[in-house]
Amino acid sequence: MTAMARLVLLYFLLWVGVTVSTAVDLQKRIIGGDDCDKADRLYHVKLTATDGTRTSLCGGSLIADQWVLTAAHCWNDSRIMYAYLNIHPHPQNHERMEIQRHEIYRDSNNTPHDIMLLKLKGTPRSVIHKIPLPDCKTDLQV
Repeated sequence: MTAMARLVLLYFLLWVGVTVSTAVDLQKRIIGGDDCDKADRLYHVKLTATDGTRTSLCGGSLIADQWVLTAAHCWNDSRIMYAYLNIHPHPQNHERMEIQRHEIYRDSNNTPHDIMLLKLKGTPRSVIHKIPLPDCKTDLQV
């Protein structure tokens, strides 16, 4: 096989790789989607961060009465963050709570990861639904 034929083959394989990769990336997106049943995913939390003019949006899961598990990239030091509880299945019945503290997970080398806990300011007034967690033998140090 000549050098030119090898180069053409290499370009073809790279093109196929990029094409397949793009198709896989598109499949990761939710297009259309389906609504959850009214009794499913009641632990979902809507998170907003605002500075008065701009607002960003994230999601999380309520894992305890005052703790939300979410992605660390959702945090913004220059904005006030709120959690909206009980947004599913009736968003109009939500309860808005301010975030008072955040903890970003770091491993033993002090490397941050995209995992964060948010502590709610106060205790929710309404009945809340937490995500069921497995029993742990040791308590978390918070």
